[in-house]
Amino acid sequence: MSYTVISIDRYVYISRPYFYQRAITPRRVVGSVLTMWGAATGLAVVMCALKNADENVVCSRSTASKTDAYIVGPVYFTCSAVSGIMYALISRIALQQLKRTGPSQTTDCRHR
Repeated sequence: MSYTVISIDRYVYISRPYFYQRAITPRRVVGSVLTMWGAATGLAVVMCALKNADENVVCSRSTASKTDAYIVGPVYFTCSAVSGIMYALISRIALQQLKRTGPSQTTDCRHR
């Protein structure tokens, strides 16, 4: 989930830099981190509760059950899809910028 939040942050920073400076405040950053941690904790609690209901045991590190796969699979896929989309959009913006500026204005790091 943190990778997803980072990719969204980078996309907003690159695509809308002026909006980013106004919108992304320290308070919102803390809020997004707490939301991410809350969602991860909530997911773990739900998985543990469902495992307890299915197997009648305390949540432990035993092998994964079908319930785990039904919850973790869609969450993982959604986070991966959002991250992939954000980085694809970032790549598109970078290519558009490269076309606008032209290859002659790009920085060459090699010493001559």
